[in-house]
Amino acid sequence: MTRIGANRMALIGALGPVLSVGMGVAFLGDRLGLAQGFGALMILAGVGWVTALR
Repeated sequence: MTRIGANRMALIGALGPVLSVGMGVAFLGDRLGLAQGFGALMILAGVGWVTALR
């Protein structure tokens, strides 16, 4: 964490739930509901927005 910094590590950590849902859909056959899809989209948009501000 000292190499990449706390801010970048927090952004990477925010992607964990999105990746977990994606792997559940891809490998376990889970269904992605509207609320989960919207939540994942909001997380990805937030991470992209913060990254673009740098």
